Amino acid sequence: MSNDVKEFDTYTIERSGIITDFDQKVIYRLYQPIIGHCATALYFTLLSESNVNSIIANHRLHSRLYSIMQISSPEFIAARKKLEGIGLLNTKVKEHENHIALEYLYILHSPKAPNDFFKDPILNSLLLQKLGEDEFYRTQYFYSDNHYSNDAYADITSTFEESFEKSQASTVSISSHYSEKVTQNISSDFDMDHFILKMADHLIPKAVFTVAVRKEILRVKLLFNLSDTVLESCVVASIEMGQNNKKTMNLSKFNQIVEEMTQNENENREDTPDSLFFCKKLDSTDPFNYYRELLGISALFKDDLLMIKEFVDMNIPKGVINATLWYCYTYKKGDYNFKGYVNRVMSSVVKEKCRDAYQTYLYFKQRKMVKPIETQKDMDASKNATNAQENPISDDLLKEIAKKWCK
Repeated sequence: MSNDVKEFDTYTIERSGIITDFDQKVIYRLYQPIIGHCATALYFTLLSESNVNSIIANHRLHSRLYSIMQISSPEFIAARKKLEGIGLLNTKVKEHENHIALEYLYILHSPKAPNDFFKDPILNSLLLQKLGEDEFYRTQYFYSDNHYSNDAYADITSTFEESFEKSQASTVSISSHYSEKVTQNISSDFDMDHFILKMADHLIPKAVFTVAVRKEILRVKLLFNLSDTVLESCVVASIEMGQNNKKTMNLSKFNQIVEEMTQNENENREDTPDSLFFCKKLDSTDPFNYYRELLGISALFKDDLLMIKEFVDMNIPKGVINATLWYCYTYKKGDYNFKGYVNRVMSSVVKEKCRDAYQTYLYFKQRKMVKPIETQKDMDASKNATNAQENPISDDLLKEIAKKWCK
């Protein structure tokens, strides 16, 4: 019903608590960059309408609201949903007595106090995204509490028990009309419990999802508008083995994966959740077994074993080794010396400071746009590598770089 508001549908406005002039300034400065001018205008229009005589204020037609704001029904619904989603408005509906129209009840909520606003990870991130760093920190400074130091003073404030005689009347609850201001939490249809239950399919225990992890997952999902499938892939790719062989979620890696996915979204359309699962497999598979499966043979040849052993001895992460072997095998060129080709690619991967399969995979996606071993210089380098088959990784510089970045 909320998706189609007719002009003859009526509405009534209520306030949940007191909305002060300062609250209205907070709406302008902190909320408007997030929800936009249309939703902001709707909030203040409803606020203004709630001040008129109660006889006029109740059961008004939406056609009147559309005329005042000069907006259409779809524009009104879009603005209303933004107010609902950010916690400034609650909407209730029931059938009219005539069984034709609907009656809507719009309940306005006061905004969060600035300190609470900037402590909210979702609102804080959204405002930073909309304003940019310079304006964001300027706005944050404007609303920050700059108290001077009072350490030299002794606190002699009286307690409640010292000042008032306790009686039955003092415990009577205040009328709801004068209750504290109520600010709704941000609305989201995301079912965290169901999502955690699905993670059990990937052998991720419920204990991994601490309060901090839950908050960060919700913040990132709403901020980047991730689908449940993509979010699931990002979480799986960020799971690591912690102390006592217990699985933990690396929040820094989680944010990095999400950020890299969004940054490369337009130029890497083939990046699917399957790619993340593939990279996760590369991180957890022994390079000798993976390369044998990649070649489709029962056992590796001596030269292949020596090549992989060199990489392992250099403490290169197995995910990086596997991703490099996959890339070189998939995009190998003609009859060029394969070992020399792998060595040169691994050198570039190590210099790029790739630490896992996903970072290596992203690097190769960019590298694939520039075809390897195309120039005469590349061909000459490949021929030179042919003469070093017995000791494929003899480049001292490569070893030094590997020791530095792959420990």
